[in-house]
Amino acid sequence: MNKQSIAFIGMTHVGIVSIISWSSLGNNSLGIDTDENLIQNLRKGKLPIYEPGLDKLFKQNKNRLSFSSDFSNIKDFKVIFITHDTELTGNNRLGKLNLLIKNMLPHLSDNTTLVLVSQVPVGYCRELSIKIKAFNTKLKINLVHWIDTFIMTRAIDCFLNPTRIILGFKNPPYKVTDSVQKVLNFFACPKLYISWESAE
Repeated sequence: MNKQSIAFIGMTHVGIVSIISWSSLGNNSLGIDTDENLIQNLRKGKLPIYEPGLDKLFKQNKNRLSFSSDFSNIKDFKVIFITHDTELTGNNRLGKLNLLIKNMLPHLSDNTTLVLVSQVPVGYCRELSIKIKAFNTKLKINLVHWIDTFIMTRAIDCFLNPTRIILGFKNPPYKVTDSVQKVLNFFACPKLYISWESAE
């Protein structure tokens, strides 16, 4: 199966589980976050979260994993997952997610696929699409919303053996790009394609 390198932005629970699990499938992966202390600990092999089997999987695949707080490192990646765990409540529940995206925008390459895994309110993807276009009118970005179905203590299995994958797209007809298809090819489960708003 063709390998697919992915940059994961946001090293919270969903991001850390995702990057380690993706690397276990034989893919090189880059983890990005603004938290320098977090990045340094990840480089040392120290995980800030617990999932059964995650530490072992981390050690087994450390040669495929790299971590950085320098967002310019994403420029060569054609697939970028945004994987920050948003707060369920609070006036600033999207604050860190928006900060990560702000730091990401100057370093996006043309024809990159952004896969938003973070849980967001209805309308967020459309607003993000407008924000990207306003930042650089010439930049062509494919934005997909991948619904997070992780269950605590079973997150690795949820990633590696999903019962189904639900993706949200801008408008019908829902077209999967080659880069996204390369990711989906690693999973044998059914895939459901819906609108951004339905996915949110």
